[in-house]
Amino acid sequence: MKDSLDRLSYIPLNNALLYRVSGTHACRYLHGRLTQNISQMSIGEGRTCALTDAAGKVQSVFRILRESEHSFLILCDGGESDLFTSSLLQFRVAEDVTIRELSDYQLVHIAPDPLAPKIRNLSQPQSQADIPWHMDEELIAMRFQRLQAPGIDVAGPTIQMDAYISQLKEAGAACLTEEQYTLARVLANRPTFPFDIQLGSLLSEVDLDSYASFSKGCYVGQEVLEKISARGKAPQKLFPVILSERAELHGNDTVGLVHPEDGESALLGKLISSGYDPETGKTYGFARLKNRESLPGKEILV
Repeated sequence: MKDSLDRLSYIPLNNALLYRVSGTHACRYLHGRLTQNISQMSIGEGRTCALTDAAGKVQSVFRILRESEHSFLILCDGGESDLFTSSLLQFRVAEDVTIRELSDYQLVHIAPDPLAPKIRNLSQPQSQADIPWHMDEELIAMRFQRLQAPGIDVAGPTIQMDAYISQLKEAGAACLTEEQYTLARVLANRPTFPFDIQLGSLLSEVDLDSYASFSKGCYVGQEVLEKISARGKAPQKLFPVILSERAELHGNDTVGLVHPEDGESALLGKLISSGYDPETGKTYGFARLKNRESLPGKEILV
């Protein structure tokens, strides 16, 4: 077992929020409230979707699993629980829909070491398509690609998860730090909510096709998102960027691009999250920038 696991890493998602949404009207309500086509999900299928307001602004981005005809599991990487539940049920009137927070659950991601040369140097990210999730009696194992190579999300009650993580450690799997996880997300260009995709930002700042359906019919925020999609350009975009050196950076720090010809810097936007890479001696991050030119991979100065 050690031979297979010592090349893997695990990431405890300590800020995760997990919920179970159920009721005879749960599917119909979620279909009209979320950006994905919930009614077409088969039992055991998972999708990444978003919760938006009428202006197309993000209230949350998360994974949803259909457990049964009338029950769904929601896994958020973070956020405020009260805000999430009130936003999700904002338009509930007389529908039979209930939401229960699974406060005793933990979530961990397991994947090939994302900072190993063999993985980080993949010429193309792996497929972004969702893969059906597999569940057993105690732990829920969900194949999901968070980083450059596909991995597995595992969720379950704290007691069982603590025992499972102990087995991972004993078998040689390495735990990624928060900064290493951020670095790995940037290298793979796979932002997550609420750390990279921020509350109140337009969902169109990221790849809409990964988070929303444009064929399912009406949902809150649909009209705005479809207009932006038809126009082909959002006013701002979330880009992966490279900084020239290690920098003490904080969320929403101002960043500027040094013009390659005249050397003058132009204010572009805000740095959202970042991680230092000791291999290259540079800092990588996600920044919300003016969407007026192709910027990924360019070095910027702060």
